[in-house]
Amino acid sequence: MHKTKLISIVLTAVFIGGIVAYLAWRSASGPTQNQPVVSQPIVNENTAWQSNSLSSVYIYSPQSKVKIYLYAPDQKESKVGGDYCGGKAGATVYRGNYELVLDPSTATPGDLGNGLGGSWRQSILPLGEMEFIQNTEWDGSLRVDTLDMKGWGYTYILLYTYGSCNANYLHIYGYDFTKRALVQYRFIERNGIISNAALVGPNGVRYSPDGISTSFYDNAAGKQITTSWVLDWKVNMFQAQ
Repeated sequence: MHKTKLISIVLTAVFIGGIVAYLAWRSASGPTQNQPVVSQPIVNENTAWQSNSLSSVYIYSPQSKVKIYLYAPDQKESKVGGDYCGGKAGATVYRGNYELVLDPSTATPGDLGNGLGGSWRQSILPLGEMEFIQNTEWDGSLRVDTLDMKGWGYTYILLYTYGSCNANYLHIYGYDFTKRALVQYRFIERNGIISNAALVGPNGVRYSPDGISTSFYDNAAGKQITTSWVLDWKVNMFQAQ
């Protein structure tokens, strides 16, 4: 009897040991039927500026289009404390070091075929620290305009920031097909001073066959200041006339 009991105990131990070994093997080789497969998230460096951009817009060439994002990795939000020329009380203020990001995956298929360097390339253009205010013209919305003085069919990005009760700042950006990168179009005053933006009043920008014109009221001078600008494509600058 003792011998039979001993054999039973040994067989039971072997059986239990076999089960433990099997479960250990299943755990090492893969999930069991009761353990669901969990996909690991794929980290995509583009996700941040695609999902957290303040605004986005398409720009166009004669044969293609591509999406541009306005994004700040350090964007902070606050509220306007009281009404003033820059915004209404309670409006959201967005502040940070912004950049424009061109996402080539959003481009229409195919090469541009225009002899200016081929397809769009990914490009990031740092803009520096900026502030935008909700429900204003300077709310961070990217605007597209042809500014098409020569009829070439390209579009440009216009972005406004607050200046004063009389004038705000107009920034103009675009895609240089020679450099194959986003660029900022700066402004050269008649006195040689170079600025990243032009002052504009309520009428914004006007167009002429050779360029654009901006106008605003100068309190110090006590008069309206109007400037005509011609774009120098070689240096990506608007020259005051």
